[in-house]
Amino acid sequence: MRTRTDRLGSHGTTAARAIAFLAAVLIVVLPGVALGAEDDVVFDGAGFGHGVGMSQYGAYAMANDGATSAEILAHYYPGTTPSTIGVDIPAVPNLLVNLERDVSDITFIARAVDWGDGNPLHAPVTVTRGSDTWTVQTDQRLEIAQGPDGCTLTISDAGGGTITTAPAGPCDLDLTWDGELDKPTTKIEIAGCTLWDWNAGIYRPCQYGRGAAIHLVDNGGGFEVILEIDVDDYTYGISEVSYSWPAAALEAQAVAARGYAAESVYGIDPATRSCRCHVYDTSLSQRYVGWGHGTASWTDAVDATKGVVLTHPEAPNGSIAQTFYSSSNGGATEAVQDKWGGAALPYLASVDDPWSLQPPNPYRSWTKTVPGDQAAAAVGMARLTRVEVTERYTSGSAKTVEFTGSTDAGPAVATRTSSWVASVFGLRSRYFDASIGGTTTPPPDDPPPAQHGSASVGLQDPATGIWTIRRTDGSVDTFYFGNPADIPFIGDWDGDGVETVGLYRTSTGFLFLRNSNTQGVADIDIYYGDPGDLPVAGDWNGDGVDTVGIYRPSTERFYLRNSNTQGVADVVVPFGERGDVPVAGDWDGDGIDTIGVWRPSTRTLYLTNSLTDPTVDIVFDYTGAAAGDRIVVGDWNDDGIDTVGVFRPSSATFYLRDTYTQASANVVIVLGDASQNPIAGFWGQ
Repeated sequence: MRTRTDRLGSHGTTAARAIAFLAAVLIVVLPGVALGAEDDVVFDGAGFGHGVGMSQYGAYAMANDGATSAEILAHYYPGTTPSTIGVDIPAVPNLLVNLERDVSDITFIARAVDWGDGNPLHAPVTVTRGSDTWTVQTDQRLEIAQGPDGCTLTISDAGGGTITTAPAGPCDLDLTWDGELDKPTTKIEIAGCTLWDWNAGIYRPCQYGRGAAIHLVDNGGGFEVILEIDVDDYTYGISEVSYSWPAAALEAQAVAARGYAAESVYGIDPATRSCRCHVYDTSLSQRYVGWGHGTASWTDAVDATKGVVLTHPEAPNGSIAQTFYSSSNGGATEAVQDKWGGAALPYLASVDDPWSLQPPNPYRSWTKTVPGDQAAAAVGMARLTRVEVTERYTSGSAKTVEFTGSTDAGPAVATRTSSWVASVFGLRSRYFDASIGGTTTPPPDDPPPAQHGSASVGLQDPATGIWTIRRTDGSVDTFYFGNPADIPFIGDWDGDGVETVGLYRTSTGFLFLRNSNTQGVADIDIYYGDPGDLPVAGDWNGDGVDTVGIYRPSTERFYLRNSNTQGVADVVVPFGERGDVPVAGDWDGDGIDTIGVWRPSTRTLYLTNSLTDPTVDIVFDYTGAAAGDRIVVGDWNDDGIDTVGVFRPSSATFYLRDTYTQASANVVIVLGDASQNPIAGFWGQ
């Protein structure tokens, strides 16, 4: 199971999600820079997203003021003409939408569509591979699994009984059904996959009723799952704004979404992309949820604008305009060339947008405060005395930000682009002012060194079950707990302020927790999760006690409990993608632990500060990390905020850092050997 909100990208066309990227940092040990305890840097801003084209909240406010969808679109895309596909302009070829990336096994289920007409006849799903074909009837399952010799196919009934098997062969195959009809009788479900329906507040199965075909395309390491669909049918499945919005705003959203997709058909060659697609089904492009989410208000909006896109003679690919959109802006839209470079486009020029700053837009104003020492470190200084926006774009968004302060060598000035500032400090947009806030008392000339060691590190030997914990004074304790091959994790299971050991036995799904770091039997044992899950622990509700959780790689979701007892998950959080390693910690110092993932393939960390709205709040790129490095989490300097480190097996060395913006590791610990599993925790004094 997974949601499309957990796919990590930066296109930012959606009001639902935006991603803040932190600067890439080399993980090499360099001489440290003494950082002063500076006043906070305060960013006062507005808007959310890239700001190019239509503001979704602006469209909402315009509709409330009585504007029609045509008036909304004419304002945000000046000089464009509404044109109907197949009437005013040629028909658009089918769109290719990526539904799954780089998977090695997947199960489809044929489901009946109930139109309320009592029709018992439902079209089968036809599976084609080369000259071979198979048929999947209602509620039957098609499992496709990739092995060294290709993909095997198994068709089974609803009870799990095998009907047909096919030996390994090419992984390139097609699924077709009656999805091109106005009222399909069959829909295809991806087993174990759910998508968040924010209108209903529930998860729904990933189902696709409209479409010409679903293609599986071998990418050399796995396969891509691609939906081929008409752009009008595709628009029914867009979920970018609340379907409760005024009709004019929904109609404007439908036209913008349809035009974005249609232009992509001409502007993107799927053969040159790893996704084999024109668009993704996530905020990398725009959020597509398939079947079952749309309400009458949304389908009415799609029907009312059927086939309509915006055209302009200066559009780069044919006549269809690139109808970018985002959540909101700071009072005027961004000109496309100011945001992404390239040539100016008259229909993506900066236009006034006072509606974007009206209620109920929750992003019409915001403030982000960054600790002064972290801000100084990000620009390579010891302390800051002034931060200000020195240049702005036509829209009023920041263009250049100047940081004034000092290094150990003397006074210094650093200039950064607003895009760099927004990325490094996690700002919602480029529409901001910057200043030094708080006390004006100058910092001391010689600030005291940081005190490290509140949390420390350790190791668990998977071959012997022996644990080694290194205390803050440098002493080392060893003890035996668990069985070889158990997966270690750490938590404060009894709320006494000391973190102790835990184990997850992958063969059985049992968790074993101990309330002291000594040899003995488990104080708590819980059956939770399935074999193959990965354990995490954290204080998910702020009650001072760490409780268990698991990350299920096959579904890309965290299942978290608020008590160390057997039962179902209290919190389910979709996040990450296959191949990720789960982590947990208090990333913002609010006393509540949240989750994240470490992506070994790119050596990048993705963290969220919310368990209810899991957007990516921190992205940390270890561009200098070595292959095989493993993540540990802890509050190394007792500031109440967990940060990260890595254990490098090749040198049996931990490299830890106190912030996400400093230039290198500032704590280095050599411990154990390459065969052991790294751990971290507060072991007590």
